[in-house]
Amino acid sequence: MSNSLPIRVAVVGFGLGGRVFHCPFVSAVPGLELAGIVQRRGDSAAEAYPSATIFRSSEEMLADPSIDLVAVTTPNETHFPLAKAALEAGKHVVVDKPMCGTSAQVRELIDLSKVQGKVLAPFHNRRFDGDFLTVKKLLAEGALGRVAQIFSRFERFRPEPRAGSWKEASGDDTGLLFDLGPHVVDQALALFGTPARVSASVRRERDQTAIDDAFTVVLEYDQPALRYTCEATLLSAEPQPRFVVQGTRGSYVKHGVDPQEPALVGGAQVPPTESAEPWLDEPESAWGG
Repeated sequence: MSNSLPIRVAVVGFGLGGRVFHCPFVSAVPGLELAGIVQRRGDSAAEAYPSATIFRSSEEMLADPSIDLVAVTTPNETHFPLAKAALEAGKHVVVDKPMCGTSAQVRELIDLSKVQGKVLAPFHNRRFDGDFLTVKKLLAEGALGRVAQIFSRFERFRPEPRAGSWKEASGDDTGLLFDLGPHVVDQALALFGTPARVSASVRRERDQTAIDDAFTVVLEYDQPALRYTCEATLLSAEPQPRFVVQGTRGSYVKHGVDPQEPALVGGAQVPPTESAEPWLDEPESAWGG
């Protein structure tokens, strides 16, 4: 592929993931071209992105030799077969979390990507959240001294299951650990690498639920000793802090989530990446401290 040509990207799916987390950013990044969108039914993708080719099946898209990169943003159970088919078709692949339902499937995709000589990457967009980048900066500066404990939480209040949502359906690859777990655990791994020990509690807290709707994952590190706790629940009417970092020189506490997701869901437009203007700055009162 010539470096002077844009990378032609096809996004598979135009639900929340494709509409909010993939298509807007592909369109905003120089060097990427939103060349295609797979939307089986409806015309919302064509209305939002009239210059993109709308494919009615993944097979139709994969048969297009001009597509370089495929972003898979579909229900969890489809991630493995779609990513495998894309790699076999000679495409680079980005896959929403969770990449697959089992580690064996992930290993198969990794091995296949090496055979095909293609990039395979999970979509870990939460590495770019403002609060996480602040924590990363504080750790790099040593501002809190030796850090002994970190609490990272995603909490929502949804006491009743959402009717008709595939995320609420029983399955081997649904549930909150597969939904929010990859975000908080990946952030820990990005900061500190592989832990010495891992323990977890994965549970059901709501009165009516077909999925595991709460979890606590504890990653323990040695030399120096650090306990990193990742949590999520759907029964938090009064959310606890998003981050609590406790060190020998002080603590950092951050409430609230990065404003990008709610803004995009509400229809905000992503500016071109070369724009010098800050985008969705949080007020100083929300910076944590």
